[in-house]
Amino acid sequence: MNQYIIGEEGIKKFRRRYFNILLPIVAGGAAIYLAINLMSTHASDGPTPFIITAAVLAYFGFTMTRLFNKQKKVLRSYRLTITDNEIVREQLNTPPLTINFMEVKEIMKTKKGSFIVRGVSRTDLIQIPYWVDDVASLENELQKFSPITTANTYIRKQYGVLVLRVLALALLIVTSTVDNKIVVSICATALIALIAWGLNEIRLNKNISVNSKRRSFVVYTLIAFVVLVNLLSKLWLFPG
Repeated sequence: MNQYIIGEEGIKKFRRRYFNILLPIVAGGAAIYLAINLMSTHASDGPTPFIITAAVLAYFGFTMTRLFNKQKKVLRSYRLTITDNEIVREQLNTPPLTINFMEVKEIMKTKKGSFIVRGVSRTDLIQIPYWVDDVASLENELQKFSPITTANTYIRKQYGVLVLRVLALALLIVTSTVDNKIVVSICATALIALIAWGLNEIRLNKNISVNSKRRSFVVYTLIAFVVLVNLLSKLWLFPG
């Protein structure tokens, strides 16, 4: 039996990736907000835009650090156990997932070095991040179950999901800003359908923690409710 965890070196790799992605986004957004305010406000407004920008940066800095600490606990709880008969993934707030060697349909490797073990059912998907310790030994053990292939198909599906998220954001903007009742009706219907599909995918996903699922259900349901209220207000309450 072999067990693989995410040690301190893996945590450091995750920290670099986490802040390298989020910090430029937050800093860029704050810079754009400040530039727009400086160009559109009067000198009499004084330091107000700078104060607001500093407050927003402080809030996002606190939030990012808090989320990182939570994610660090999850990563430290990650356990991948490989025996002669099965592969078992354990993680904080996430039900254990076991794939028997007879049920291993495919093992894929991404360009970054992560592995994906796919079982017979589409929901039986063990994701192994490249931050785990002793990746070389892990790869040798996985090859005993199935030849390792390139995760091209899996990556394309992830890009497809990203496109759907962008589409959902565009539909949300349209339903909130456009007054044409036909356009709003079509976009709102499509958006609610996407939300329903997303909720079902989250429900079936065995790699999302229970807490994350609960938060996602609350957020998605609230968005759907806002979209529905907005649609009814334009079609019925304020038809003109």
